[in-house]
Amino acid sequence: MVVRLSGVPVDQELAFTDRLIGSNFSNYSSWHYRSTLLPLLHPQPEAEPPRASSPPPPSPQSRSHRVCEEQLLKEYELVQNAFFTDPNDQSAWFYYRWLLGRAEHEEMISCMLVSREDERVSVAFSRTANSAGLLLVLDGQPQKVEWRSVHPQLKHSPICDLAPGSISDVSNEHNLTVHWMEKHTHRDCALYSGCLLTIILLMRALDPLGYEKETLAHFQTLQEVDSMRSAYYGDLCSKFMIENTVLKMEYAEVRVFSISDKGLTTLCHLDQLLLVTHINLSSNQLRRLPPQFSMLQCLEVLKAEDNSLEDLEGVRQLLRLEEVLLKNNSILTL
Repeated sequence: MVVRLSGVPVDQELAFTDRLIGSNFSNYSSWHYRSTLLPLLHPQPEAEPPRASSPPPPSPQSRSHRVCEEQLLKEYELVQNAFFTDPNDQSAWFYYRWLLGRAEHEEMISCMLVSREDERVSVAFSRTANSAGLLLVLDGQPQKVEWRSVHPQLKHSPICDLAPGSISDVSNEHNLTVHWMEKHTHRDCALYSGCLLTIILLMRALDPLGYEKETLAHFQTLQEVDSMRSAYYGDLCSKFMIENTVLKMEYAEVRVFSISDKGLTTLCHLDQLLLVTHINLSSNQLRRLPPQFSMLQCLEVLKAEDNSLEDLEGVRQLLRLEEVLLKNNSILTL
């Protein structure tokens, strides 16, 4: 805010971080500030628009968060100099990880559920999105439907009700499509933990299932040698294990999601479980079932014994739920 009000140009601010990092590679704040300036000063060029249209140049706020390749190569060279100068410093490792994560995550419809019995359509976006851009087409005919959220906090999983009798007849086959019009489509351990985390990320990129055992072992080591960040490593490990289980479920073509006794501390990627009917979360370290859990409108059986659950907010909207196992938890209210 101070910099914005002072009117200092972005290139001068970036040069300022150059001087600070040059005098002390261990300046974490400068590395972080640098990561916010680069997308503004060196954005990746957008695809050229048709010549007939010449829109105004985008504002800094609307520019892509990606950085052009030429500048990325310079940043890699800078951060490698930091590694060789002081390999025990973790600041450069965090910046290196930021550089590795510059890929654009595509906004898309990740999953869709059509229920004949309820005459309802559920859609899950890859991230929070505006359902106003959704167009539902049934047998080639656009449908006038009202999209709504299952829960006020859910902005990426809208549902809508179809006209009575439109798809309830099981003897008829229908073609239903949803278009998203908005898109065309401690110091001794510092080096050790930084290296281990980078190794884990590389394993994830190469073969997440093939390196699952090694990944779990590395996370356990990280939590032992870097106890101040134990909770962070636990959540990150939970995220990766859930991603692996989703992959296994998809390969097996089943609607059962079983991830018991994995030390889970958080739940994520629930938008990938829209079609799941059975979930086994037993013997983990979960403290709550988040509001996003209400997306799982097909869920019939929930096993969540031997956790530390205190809150079941995400379960109340699951109308098809028939069996819930919750013994050995810390639930205060239902």
